[in-house]
Amino acid sequence: MTAGAISLAELMSHHRDLLVQPICWTSRHLDMLGCQFEHFDHVPPDDIEPDLDPCQPIDHEQKLEERSRGTPEELFEGSSILSRPFGLSFLIWPLLNRRCETPYFFFANKRIHRPLYEVFYRCRKLSQPASQAPRPIVGYLDYCRVERYRGEMFIPRTPKHGGDNRPGWRIQMKRVAQITPKNWSEDPYLLCVLLSLAQLQEYHRKEWHPPIHISRLILTTKPGDKFFHIFEAHITSELLGMLDNPNTARKHIDWPTIKHKKVLFRPLDSLAERLQAEITLNQPPGTFDISDPANPNDIKKEEEDVIHIQRTKEVERKTRKRAKKESFVRSETRVS
Repeated sequence: MTAGAISLAELMSHHRDLLVQPICWTSRHLDMLGCQFEHFDHVPPDDIEPDLDPCQPIDHEQKLEERSRGTPEELFEGSSILSRPFGLSFLIWPLLNRRCETPYFFFANKRIHRPLYEVFYRCRKLSQPASQAPRPIVGYLDYCRVERYRGEMFIPRTPKHGGDNRPGWRIQMKRVAQITPKNWSEDPYLLCVLLSLAQLQEYHRKEWHPPIHISRLILTTKPGDKFFHIFEAHITSELLGMLDNPNTARKHIDWPTIKHKKVLFRPLDSLAERLQAEITLNQPPGTFDISDPANPNDIKKEEEDVIHIQRTKEVERKTRKRAKKESFVRSETRVS
């Protein structure tokens, strides 16, 4: 971790131009806060499959049949945004047996953005002690969605009388280029996703849980990439509390170092084991405490409970604010 160059209170007071949507965050945001990426790019040569012998005959009918079946490994490795999460859910079952609605990223106790990722986690059985067994949680992001979402920002208006708004499109391309990172693996938007995942864990944290969360994100990129990627950050409850109240967060806190690791898709026959090993790596016990419902058929309600807690928190905040305002009005009325 590195100490932030400025506090969140200083950011709110003197750098209002940085208060933009997370998809528009740039390297300047990371530099101002002192957040860095650390890359582990080494791939053991034993894990790299040798190329096929060009003289070896290929059974094209067998290849076509295998492709049409679509194993979970092939779906996860493939190019379809729809099939990749489906394949991933099979590969990590039964380690992670729940998939919940995507949580929001909160700042100053307000819903700022719902990141473009999905969340998988494991529920605790009601008979299982809450403070013992680890309950891993992981996010999955297809980076193609981020690129597409960013490319759709700042769309110019169509002229009233028809025609092409070429100046508007040139401005749009320039503005998109300004918020597009030079190196995708250091995209500041990934910080937003990891913070969102940590906030979700913080809402479910019990008093016996350590005040730090492991946010782990599985990421895939363009079709044809030989690797999937793991991004990980250790995020403290103290930092999350400052995000809730940035105006009073004057302390220069250590921001997490985001660790990036590349993992080969192939060999596919060991993909599930390698993927599960990455998910459970250094996972402390009791990090995400949602017990299984008493009624096994009530699964949908359990999945919805994750995001419901965040919505309830925001409603309670607004209720307290409204009650405080009404109390102030009543006191002013008595004085007059």
